[in-house]
Amino acid sequence: MKKGSLMIETLISLILILLVIAIFMTMILVVIKNTANTERSTKAFLLVNFAYDYLSKFRVGHKILESEYNVVENMNKGFWNDRWSDGNPPFPYIENLQEENIALPTSNGTITYKKITLTIRTDEQDTITRVVIIGD
Repeated sequence: MKKGSLMIETLISLILILLVIAIFMTMILVVIKNTANTERSTKAFLLVNFAYDYLSKFRVGHKILESEYNVVENMNKGFWNDRWSDGNPPFPYIENLQEENIALPTSNGTITYKKITLTIRTDEQDTITRVVIIGD
């Protein structure tokens, strides 16, 4: 009888130890995943801020897409500096942009804004869309 109860106690102890290890491993993996997501979101936010600063020189009268140099390529190179390569770009990077002039009527006439829609690739599968508004 003693051997049977000792074996059951040992099995229960092993199951409890494995359960505690599984819980701790799950907690560690969740923290690592959240840290990676936070880092990716922060880099995307910094890229949007950089794009706003870069695009602010193109006022309402200037066409971004018809400029003499590739704006998207230059923004990515400017943001990533020496880490940028066309063959294997780091994430996040600006994949595409679209511009649109928007006129808002006011009591004194109309105010024209430039609405720029940025498509940012955050990893191999995911893209996000952000809008940048530039006034005159």
